[in-house]
Amino acid sequence: MRKRKFVSWIGMTIATLFVLFIVSDTPYANQDIKPFLFGKVEFLDGILPDISFHYGAQYVSTTNIYSFIEFILRKLGHIAGYFLLTICLYATLTFTKLSEHRKIMLSFIIPICYAMLDEWHQTTVPGRTGRLIDVYTVDALGILLAIIIITVNRKMVRMG
Repeated sequence: MRKRKFVSWIGMTIATLFVLFIVSDTPYANQDIKPFLFGKVEFLDGILPDISFHYGAQYVSTTNIYSFIEFILRKLGHIAGYFLLTICLYATLTFTKLSEHRKIMLSFIIPICYAMLDEWHQTTVPGRTGRLIDVYTVDALGILLAIIIITVNRKMVRMG
């Protein structure tokens, strides 16, 4: 039973890595959701306050509601993807004899390294740009949220 769970977690970790790679390897033209959003979010036009900021070299603003929503959804995808990777990797590492400290450290270091590799890979994909800002903001946020949840969960299990 223990071996089956271990293999399942390894499989989920590899599957998550694979999905992250496939999404990263898809040209932007195939991922552009603005045409899908067109006409579906008209009710938001004019409702949102004027929000604008620079994200790396990209200018993001609510003046183009479709681009703004797409930006938010793409960044939420980063957070969710790296959150899931971190959870799966940590669960896999629980089957090793590593100390808890090392499991947590590896659950941070490996996803961060993969995120850096992923951003570099995106520089080779048509219409995509690799941005380190994604690694140290949204990817790191997903990883840190997972580690916080793991740590709090472990402490609660030990207490109760």
